[in-house]
Amino acid sequence: MMFVEIIGWLGTIFMLLGSITNIYKHLSCWPLWIIGGALIILQAIMQFNWNILVMQLIYMPLNIYGWIEWRNNR
Repeated sequence: MMFVEIIGWLGTIFMLLGSITNIYKHLSCWPLWIIGGALIILQAIMQFNWNILVMQLIYMPLNIYGWIEWRNNR
């Protein structure tokens, strides 16, 4: 398996774990999504996959904002 594919699968796993922890309203969902998104961004750059890159660059600030809001509301 190529290094780029491993990065993509790790990103996918982190994002899925983020979704599962979000269902149970765990604050840990946000850092999992951020790590997963960063890995997907890295993979998109390495593969010149611009639509995935743009999507993740939009999601990343939303994830950070969501994490801040959840922390402030607890």
